[in-house]
This record gives sequence, C-alpha cells and structure tokens, in this order.
Amino acid sequence: MVSKTVIFNNHYGMDTYLVMEIIRKARKFESKIEIECDGIKVKNKSTIMLSGLRIKMGSKIIIRTDGIDEEEALETISNLLGIEEDAYKQEIINRKKTGRKTGKE
Repeated sequence: MVSKTVIFNNHYGMDTYLVMEIIRKARKFESKIEIECDGIKVKNKSTIMLSGLRIKMGSKIIIRTDGIDEEEALETISNLLGIEEDAYKQEIINRKKTGRKTGKE
C-alpha cells in the first residue's frame, strides 16, 4: 500500500467532468483506490461517493492505493486531484509575493 497527501487546487471545485475523469482513470487500475477528505473515505470507484466528499479549493486529500499497479494508480489519481502539500505551500508564498489570490482568501 502506498499513499500521498495532496492539496486540491482546482478553482472550480469537484465538478461533474472532473469526477467522471477520476472515475474513468481509476477503473483502468486493478489496485484498490481510497480517497479521503475531512475524515470521510471513499473506498470504491463510485461517482456518487466521490461527489459526496465535497472537495473544494485548498482541501487536503489523502490518496491510498493497494495492488499490483499501486504506484501508477497513485500517481495518476493524485495528479488529477491536486498538488503535493509542499508545492502548494510554495505556490501560496509565491502568490502572496506577487499579490495574486490563493483561492482560500
């Protein structure tokens, strides 16, 4: 089992298109995929369950994968959902320096 924490950085939130794209890509993997946000976990590849997480800009998301293609599954899903915490923190610092909004303000 491998996991990664990312910060959701899509200004539009979890719209239907993004949910469908995540589910479409997740179904290509044999590994089990779990997505967690605010203590709520989705363990299957369900559109309704993923939509119910209410992920918004700046949300911390934990992605866990387990199976023969877990590394590739983790990388693919995490790239769709956000950026790693350290990169997000650096992006916030850079935006503050340039005066751009972060989406959480």
